[in-house]
Amino acid sequence: MSTKNTSLVSLSTLQGVIDALALRSDLSEQRRQDLRSSLRTFAKALGKTPDQVPADIGVLHSQIAGVTAQMVGLSAPRWANVKSGLTTALSLTGAKVIAGKRRGPLAPEWEVLLDQVEGAYERARLSRFVGWCTAEGIAPADVGPGDVDRFVLALAKESLVERPKAVHRDLALAWGRCRTTVAGWPDVEVAVPNNSRSYALSESDFSDAFVKDVYAYLHHLAEVDPFEETPRKAMAPTTLRDVKLRIYQLASALAQSGRDPKTILGLSDLVAPEAAKAALRVQHQRNGGRKTGQLANYARTLINAARHWVKASEEDLDTLRALARSITPKTGGMTDKNRARLRQFDNQSAVHRLIGLPGLVFDALPPQGRLSPVQALRAQSALAVAILILGAPLRIKNLASLQLGVHVLETRPIGLGGSVLTGAGKGATTRHIVLPALEVKNTKDLEFTLPSGLCKYLDVYVSRCLPILVRGGCSYLFPNTTGGSKTPGSLSVQLKTFVKRETGLIFNAHLSRHLAAKLFLERHPGDYSVVQQLLGHKDLQTTMRAYVGMEQGHAIGRYDQMMDDLLEGGQDDDE
Repeated sequence: MSTKNTSLVSLSTLQGVIDALALRSDLSEQRRQDLRSSLRTFAKALGKTPDQVPADIGVLHSQIAGVTAQMVGLSAPRWANVKSGLTTALSLTGAKVIAGKRRGPLAPEWEVLLDQVEGAYERARLSRFVGWCTAEGIAPADVGPGDVDRFVLALAKESLVERPKAVHRDLALAWGRCRTTVAGWPDVEVAVPNNSRSYALSESDFSDAFVKDVYAYLHHLAEVDPFEETPRKAMAPTTLRDVKLRIYQLASALAQSGRDPKTILGLSDLVAPEAAKAALRVQHQRNGGRKTGQLANYARTLINAARHWVKASEEDLDTLRALARSITPKTGGMTDKNRARLRQFDNQSAVHRLIGLPGLVFDALPPQGRLSPVQALRAQSALAVAILILGAPLRIKNLASLQLGVHVLETRPIGLGGSVLTGAGKGATTRHIVLPALEVKNTKDLEFTLPSGLCKYLDVYVSRCLPILVRGGCSYLFPNTTGGSKTPGSLSVQLKTFVKRETGLIFNAHLSRHLAAKLFLERHPGDYSVVQQLLGHKDLQTTMRAYVGMEQGHAIGRYDQMMDDLLEGGQDDDE
């Protein structure tokens, strides 16, 4: 392998990798061209040029997490080839990379063991780890549980594997079976990971004193004391639920670090610097060692409790603030993941597929007769999408809690005498979604007037679908089987699954808010104040941090089209 000249090239970006590949005399021109094409296509999928993309597999892994072929406008085989070409190019230029498929022979000792494993699928579950052991020089007799942990960490930092947690679980299950069925298999126990997201302990796991202190603090946040030195507003119920959940998640993380939960006697124990550090370290590890907005929220929860409830010393508060700075992402506004997911809507056909989806579902319903539960549930998903896209880009918690007659209201035209004008027809009725400030995240009243097309879907859904989805009547627009409202989590999963199945697109309630801003700003560049009102932001700076520059790509495209038109016009004049 000829790499003697690559040291003269900076390999910090994909452009550096492209330049380094040009110096590889051991690769055919066609091979170099294919690899360069993969690198450029990958950068384009991120909305960047190769010199703007770091040549760091761990960073790239986090940036494309959840990105599908449809999102970047490629076929599934092409997207797979692009990612394979990327990992190959990085590996050829010196990066440590775990390939998606095993390359090269295994160590003989591992080859003998793997040949005894029955079934290609079972061997595939083990193959990547066995290949990693071969590359690391770990023989079967030397492997230990810690090696599996190192392998899983390497998957996140040295590969583009889409579901590292699933790879870990599959490996552990297959390993356990091989211990009892394959002669000579290493007698090492590999624990099957629990990937459940419900990791907070219950209140009963903690001391009564801690539970009472948490409730007292939440009551304090819900009430307004006009005699406080720093006046504040009462915290909205939705925000209170978030604070409570974060507190118990942090306390559970502290318990996971080795602290007996019964010895946590109050919030003062949780916000003590060493305890806070231990809890945040567990959450940091759970997030794959990445700085995230979620971690920053945990830190803010601790700081607020320490400052306003525990009345911690300035020294302790400074320590907590320093912890917060160390785990808070440096970038502002929208995350790379959301930007990547929005790029699927640079393709107008993707926009049309999403916008047209509710109409396709409701038009497909039989005009008469009782609907099946499957048809009613599909219409429910379509109505939720229609509300988010055509009517009101709500947060998922507000969407899940919508009630007829409470949040979904109607007005009819009134005559001079004060009577309802029935002659105006049913179509004259106007419907609104109204959310009082106490139910909104930033305590700001929201009201949206629904378009007539969405009102038509709403009428069909209420009259024909709701009676099938819940017995005995219900005021919730998205009820569970017992007549209460669906949880935000269950409705979110339902929407994501529905849109992916019907269109191939990645979509969720939060992305609908970004999409609303994107579509509006592409047609009205710079009009951020309207987006602020649409999304219900209190501060215009919040809107601008997230969306400044979003219309840039569209503006460049329009400029390029203008130049093409001018060039064509110039050629016509010459002729």
